[in-house]
Amino acid sequence: MGGSGSGRWDCHTKKRTVESCACLSTRPGRKITGTMPPGTWRLTSEVEGETTFLVLWGEHNGWLEEDRIRVQFWQPPMGGKAIWMLCTWCGRKCRKLYAPPGRQKFRCAPCWDLAYTSAQEAHYWDRGAAAGVMAQVAMNCGCSLREVALVMMNMEKANRGR
Repeated sequence: MGGSGSGRWDCHTKKRTVESCACLSTRPGRKITGTMPPGTWRLTSEVEGETTFLVLWGEHNGWLEEDRIRVQFWQPPMGGKAIWMLCTWCGRKCRKLYAPPGRQKFRCAPCWDLAYTSAQEAHYWDRGAAAGVMAQVAMNCGCSLREVALVMMNMEKANRGR
């Protein structure tokens, strides 16, 4: 149990990553930055009563699209002004909203079921993948695979202690 190849990472497809998506993000000082999906887009703001919306509209593949994102303003405890965007699907307050490739609607990462690339690559060098590389090192330096495995286990324990 728990040896090289155990686990299910080789048997499923990885989630789409936030790095592959278009992103709208808020910055301190009421600034909104980000990247847009392919096409021609314009970002404006509208006020309806006491509610403020970011309106993203434009053309993509011959279709006119419009996305209205509700905005909340707040003052952080240490001063200044900041913005929350509300997810158009679940209503969650977010600093970043994402639109995966082929989609024009911006939603939060959990709604699109997105993951970070770093989370998918976090354990790449744990035993399984590293064993193939270390086997080559062992052959080149004349060590046994058992000695290489012991070194790898000690390195893994040291990394956990950090």
